[in-house]
Amino acid sequence: MISLKKFFFFWLAVAAVQAKKELLKDNHSKCVLWAIQGECETNPGYMHQHCQTACLATDNHSKCLEWAQRGECDINPKYMLHHCANSCNRVRSEAEL
Repeated sequence: MISLKKFFFFWLAVAAVQAKKELLKDNHSKCVLWAIQGECETNPGYMHQHCQTACLATDNHSKCLEWAQRGECDINPKYMLHHCANSCNRVRSEAEL
């Protein structure tokens, strides 16, 4: 059985992650596209204020783009959206063009 103390710390961790997600947001529908095009580095003043989520998306594996192009973002979203967020966002943005 889980102790009350462990449950409390788990709840705090979940609340902190949710609060961070609510604070970070993209204020424009083209944020992901701009981030892919390098605007987070070229125009950091605007992008880091208005496209926070898109600029924080990263890939943690060298095969992320290959996997995303094969549809793994939809097949295995739990892994891909955590470890390959940049590639998933890129493939989805390219599909919308």
